[in-house]
Amino acid sequence: MFDHVDVDAGTQVPAGGIHEAESAEVAVRREVVEETGLDSTRIVRKLGEAWNRSEPGNVPPGFEEQILHVFHLALDRPSPLDEWEWEEKSGTDTVEHRFAFRWVSLDEAARVLWPHQAMWISSVRLSLRNHG
Repeated sequence: MFDHVDVDAGTQVPAGGIHEAESAEVAVRREVVEETGLDSTRIVRKLGEAWNRSEPGNVPPGFEEQILHVFHLALDRPSPLDEWEWEEKSGTDTVEHRFAFRWVSLDEAARVLWPHQAMWISSVRLSLRNHG
């Protein structure tokens, strides 16, 4: 999970948009690399989809209503750090966001994540039991 370094935007997990002609599966891996720097993830399984509505002004115009595609991901190799900072550049040289990441327990994640992200914790637990 992460917090923005320069703004108070709440504790979150990586998320993002799907590009034109891009599958949700390709998008989630691209977004994880862009937002975290972790390039050794694999999809364990898709947990589901949900509709989300954001208040105008909290997201770019036209993105107020979205379908969220939620995945359980795993690392192919252990993370070298327990905490790290990452500058999201989205394929350019310009820093768009600065994030401070940390690994946490699912119990802590359930307490601190935004509700539309925390609601998936029980699905992650079930996926871990059934898919390791």
